[in-house]
Amino acid sequence: MKFRTVRSKSPFLVAIGSLLAVAASPAGLCGPQEAAIYEEISDIVAANFFDEELAGEPWAAIVERRRARAGASAGDAEFAAVMSETLAELKASHTAYFGLGDPRRLEIAELFGLTDEAIRAERNDDGVIVYNTIGAALTDTDEGAFVSHVFIGSTAHRAGLLEGDEIVSIDGDAPTPRAILEAAPGAKIDVWVRRSSSTDSARLFEIEVESIVPSEMFLRSMRDGAQVLQDGDVSIAHVRIWSYAGLKFQELLVELATTEPLASADGLIVDLRGGWGGAMPDYLSFFDQHPPVLRGIPRDGEPYTYDPHWRKPAALLIDGDSRSGKEVVAYGFRKHDLGILVGTRTGGAVLGGRPYVLSNGAILYLAVHDVEVDGERLEGRGVAPHVRVERALPYAQGRDPQLEAAVSALADRVRAGA
Repeated sequence: MKFRTVRSKSPFLVAIGSLLAVAASPAGLCGPQEAAIYEEISDIVAANFFDEELAGEPWAAIVERRRARAGASAGDAEFAAVMSETLAELKASHTAYFGLGDPRRLEIAELFGLTDEAIRAERNDDGVIVYNTIGAALTDTDEGAFVSHVFIGSTAHRAGLLEGDEIVSIDGDAPTPRAILEAAPGAKIDVWVRRSSSTDSARLFEIEVESIVPSEMFLRSMRDGAQVLQDGDVSIAHVRIWSYAGLKFQELLVELATTEPLASADGLIVDLRGGWGGAMPDYLSFFDQHPPVLRGIPRDGEPYTYDPHWRKPAALLIDGDSRSGKEVVAYGFRKHDLGILVGTRTGGAVLGGRPYVLSNGAILYLAVHDVEVDGERLEGRGVAPHVRVERALPYAQGRDPQLEAAVSALADRVRAGA
């Protein structure tokens, strides 16, 4: 079997949730038979999965149990479901199949800088992958499909979609990316939304489809969503980092936090909930209190200060969807008492992963090495918060109790002079 592997500077990248975004490529693309792809994946796992013992006879038995179902799959969606069940038996993070209809396939391809022609996707003039989206992430629950995040500046945000909204249908069909796949950039789609559990009526939102580079959407939302919140006489800055896959996200955090209006805030909340990992341990140096502050005094012009650090009280917002490199940051933040962690325990997903572009254009993301953090293994364990607050997502109507709790806890710390 032929496959392609790409090495990344950071192995700590994992996807959470499902974006209402899809490839801006023609519908109905067909690759090799599902049975052949199944064997291709089987061979890659056997040769590269980090646990050599599990990748031997146990993996062969796992593959055999679902081989017939995989070969009989009717299309990519059904095959993806079988593949997800199969890979889940490895009980490892950083291990997933992203099929042609999964928008995360294009996000991981762009975030890793994959240029392989086998990846069927539209690209901009610079050769970077773009996709169609309305800019909202969904979480499937037993109660339905709910908006878990709205990207600031997206068409969903401008239309008024809120976190906690139930998506009843998209263009009259089930809430899946299909309608967006079939729409042209700039077209408007009908999104029916229920905002309360006490009513059966749904509200119609007409939302425009946007074609954008995934990381550009994440950066735009990070920049435009940065805010200063008040708790009485205390001001708290808040920045949400949906993706930490690349230094550009850390650089933007430093820029936002060290310039106005955030720089004058009394405390800072860095929001690591959901999205992609990718953070590196040295990002914690942003909270280091000890580096000297430089003040430049030019012969002509105003003096200036160079201090790319946050030296006031800080908090991290975390949850079960804070994974991978974000967990490494949370671990170090707690271990070295750099501030307070608010939310719920992180996902316990800390392995080294690598993407493999399959012959049908899909991507297998596979854990290829184990990871220890200061000699400890966080896989399957995660990092606990100091202040535990659950998130009540369904019908939240935009309310965020975890953020509210973080603002309150950090403001109390500011007042205490900590």
